[in-house]
Amino acid sequence: MLNGNTTVSEQVLQQIPSPTVDNEELSRQDAVPTLDEVVKAIGQIKNKKAPGKDDLPAELLKAGGHYVAEWLHEIIRDVWEQEKAYDSVNRKALWRVCRAYGLSQKIVRMLQLLYEDTSAQVRIDDDVSESFVMNTSVRQGCILSPILFYVYVDYIMKQIIKQANVQGVKLSWRLGDFWLSGKGNGSHHVHLLTLMYADDIVIMCDNPKNLEHFIKAFERVTNDFGLNMNIKKTCTMSLKQFNKTIGKHETKGKAKDVPSNIVIRDQNIETVDNFNYLGCNIANDQTQSKEIEVRLGKASNAFNSLRRVVWYRKCISIQAKVRIFKACILPVLLYGSEL
Repeated sequence: MLNGNTTVSEQVLQQIPSPTVDNEELSRQDAVPTLDEVVKAIGQIKNKKAPGKDDLPAELLKAGGHYVAEWLHEIIRDVWEQEKAYDSVNRKALWRVCRAYGLSQKIVRMLQLLYEDTSAQVRIDDDVSESFVMNTSVRQGCILSPILFYVYVDYIMKQIIKQANVQGVKLSWRLGDFWLSGKGNGSHHVHLLTLMYADDIVIMCDNPKNLEHFIKAFERVTNDFGLNMNIKKTCTMSLKQFNKTIGKHETKGKAKDVPSNIVIRDQNIETVDNFNYLGCNIANDQTQSKEIEVRLGKASNAFNSLRRVVWYRKCISIQAKVRIFKACILPVLLYGSEL
């Protein structure tokens, strides 16, 4: 999905429901963070990461111990108790969704303050462009950005699923198929419709009509919420089905027909035989030959890149080379192999 410079209509904003959160939970959210919570948060910061605008690395905050924690707690307490808030004219849908998911009004106001008058600059080598105003998207590098994005996309996907009204593919399983011996305790069924990782989304339908219906609902709802589907990175693929085993041979059926005329914004959705999802190649014949070929190629490139700096160096011991191989080459070769 692409985050374009689009607006969300008031009609869509009004459809986002009001929160149903009890007063006790709202009071817990609005309470000033305790010193223990600040100490815990400092301990969870990862080392060897670039510092923010304060130029204070995580190692320095941790080395400061209780004194630094008290100092930070005092600053956080002063910010938390600020009553002045600014009503953001942008990202209204995001704040409405946060409220619908149970965040208190005070928490939302503080998030709005973080996004008030945000700007950015483009750096190329040592040259920096003039700053420009950012009215869309979440801030790059902010630790809250992934959470805010997931909340926003989760709400949008729920609206899409509701409007599309399709079930997805049916999976059948038994407890005995996984960890129990014998025939198990009867079959169970579950319908799987979407796989989501950030903005990479896979839709699974059992027939072309439902697939087309879902894609069009996806385009319509995401556009309502200011997002655009990236058509160039969108494709459809039909899996070849397995037939029943006859003797010792198991044959594969033909792929079901997938409509090649799904049109979004006057552009056809491409139909492919394989695609890359989260670094793994998924083929319509359900084999791993293409993925294995890609893995071997990437591992070979990684190995050759260290040929002069590691493998040809006689001053590096065999034990060190083995450790480097296990740390730098094997992960590339075995990526996703557990699937």
